[in-house]
This record gives sequence, C-alpha cells and structure tokens, in this order.
Amino acid sequence: MFPRNPWLYRIPGAVSVARLLPSGDDTAFRFSVRALADAGRTLRRLHREPWAFPERPPHPGTRRLRAWLAGEEAGPGAARLRALARTRLGTSLRARLTDWSEAANEPPGGGEAVLLHGAPSTGWLVPSLAGGHAALLTGEEVTGGDPALDLGWILGELHELRTAAARGLGAAGQGPPVDYPAAARALLSGYTDGAGAPALPSGTARAATLRLAVHMRDFASFVGWHEDLRRYCDLLAETLTEDGAPALRWDVSRSRRPSSPPSPR
Repeated sequence: MFPRNPWLYRIPGAVSVARLLPSGDDTAFRFSVRALADAGRTLRRLHREPWAFPERPPHPGTRRLRAWLAGEEAGPGAARLRALARTRLGTSLRARLTDWSEAANEPPGGGEAVLLHGAPSTGWLVPSLAGGHAALLTGEEVTGGDPALDLGWILGELHELRTAAARGLGAAGQGPPVDYPAAARALLSGYTDGAGAPALPSGTARAATLRLAVHMRDFASFVGWHEDLRRYCDLLAETLTEDGAPALRWDVSRSRRPSSPPSPR
C-alpha cells in the first residue's frame, strides 16, 4: 500500500490560465477571465484573515530579490543580469527597487499582517470547464504580510505579458490577439467586488513592479541568460520610474498578440 501523496491536488480542470489565456480560443478566454474573477474574490476573502502565528516567514519572492540585489547569488545568469540592472536602472532606480523590496514584508501604516497566498499566478490558477469555481493552488509560499503583495503579483504578471506581446518579446506574434486588459479587469473586479481602484491595497502598483523584477531574477537564476532580459530590464526601469503605475492601467481594452516570455512556470 503506497502512502498518500500530500502534494496530490484534486482540481476541476487539467489546464491552467497560463496556457488557456493566450490560446486564441474564445471559450478558453472566457474560462480564463471567469477564473481570474474567482481568484480576485478568493484573495479578498483570504486577506480578511489575520496572520495568527508567532513567527512569520519572509515573503519568498521578495526574499529572493533582496538576495540577488545584494550580490548573494553567484550563478552566471543571475550575476550577468545584476550587472545589466546596474547599468539599465542606474543608482536611483536600483535604490528604489531595493527600498521597495525591503519594505514589502511590512503591512502599510504599521497595521496587522494578513494571510497571504505568497505567489499567486496564472500558472497556479485552474478553471473549471464544467462551469464551477476555479482552483487557485497554493503551498509552501504561504506567509503573512501586506495584501498588496498577492494582488500585485498577478497584476505584475499580466502587465508583463501585455507589454511583452506589444514589444515582440519571447514568442510574441505567433498567435492570436489577447485582451489582457479584460483579464486584469476581471481580477480587479473580483477583488474589489466592483468598488474600483480606490479599494485596492495602497502598495499594489509597487508589488506589481516587484513581481516583474522577481520574474527576471528567477529566470536568470533558474533557467539562465536570455537576450530578451535586456528589454525586460528596460521595462522594469520604465515601471519603476512611474512608481508602478503602468501595472494598474487597464481602462482601455487593447488586443495584443500573445507572448511566451522567458518563464519558468
């Protein structure tokens, strides 16, 4: 008799939003948008729960980012990206990124930490093809902290995908258009219950920027160097310059070609 696998998830579908969203299939897109709205509602409920444990592990993504920025990772891909970031970001923007990553673990205004998913993404979000609720997988990255980190993590991913598609990064141009603004608006509507931008956690734009930086770092560290990272560095610089505001601009629906940027999903 084999022991039960603790990492075996029972979920309502077999394909994540990361695969369905850029597929070009209208039905798959509708399932993806519905799942993103479900994810927004799930995160909103999760963030009503305080972190009720004596110890609070650091947010895993921002911890990796701080270690990379501090030069604690010596892998060739990570080191090459760090050298590039010094040039492309400059002293001021690099200091801003460092400050944001260090402040990310503390709730705004000295408030209480809430329960966080830790790393929500389209790759962990699985729609129900039978019309039920989607599943948002989670695991060892659960922690407590600022709710902006969870919401900004998915918005940062969607902002990256939209911009990568528009700029021809990765496999952009090899598939049909993707309405990323509609996807982001579904997430935001689910999270705010239709209340709009004023109901977003105050640090959401900065969290989305941190997610972009973490994804770059993760790809360089876990996969290796890719020349597209130069243009991703430019995107990071632009987003930092505007205090993350581009990651919250989803008012106008624009069809873009889908992208498969370097991603260790």
